[in-house]
Amino acid sequence: MKSQQLNKAFFLKSLFSFIIIVFGVTAGLFLGNFFGFTSKVNSMSFEPEKITQDTNLELHQKFPEVQVDDLLDFQSSLTPLLAGKKTLLCFVSNGCDACIQFVNAISDKSILPDNSYQIILLSPDVEFFKKNYSFSAYQVNWDFLESQHINKFPTIMGIDESRAIKFIHTGYIPQLDIDYLKTYL
Repeated sequence: MKSQQLNKAFFLKSLFSFIIIVFGVTAGLFLGNFFGFTSKVNSMSFEPEKITQDTNLELHQKFPEVQVDDLLDFQSSLTPLLAGKKTLLCFVSNGCDACIQFVNAISDKSILPDNSYQIILLSPDVEFFKKNYSFSAYQVNWDFLESQHINKFPTIMGIDESRAIKFIHTGYIPQLDIDYLKTYL
């Protein structure tokens, strides 16, 4: 009998402690959101003008002339490929986990459901991307990457129909979706 009373008392104390903890966490989350204390990641702005650029390229300038190679011994200018089309230009590298994550994410048709945007991958080691993905992929030389200070992968750029750079992001950005492109590209 005494054992049952101890078990009942233990159960009630445990239940009371659980309720207090749940209430405290819920109240803390509510008050944190109410007063604006949210995580830094969630409150980061991805507006193009507010992002520090790591490259020598500037927003609203024309994307510079660059020769690319399609690995079929055909070198061409990237300019005609960009003209008249909204383009997501992605500088990626094989062996870069963030690059693979990003390319896998944009491969999902729900992110870019229509064909109003073209995706072009540029890489100093493009063979992997040509073999494993259906996007247009071209080899770009290290001299161009160094001259434009593109030394972090992935570097993602939105290029409008007139070849103007609308946004530049360095690193994988899961926030990049069709709504983001419609807003900033």
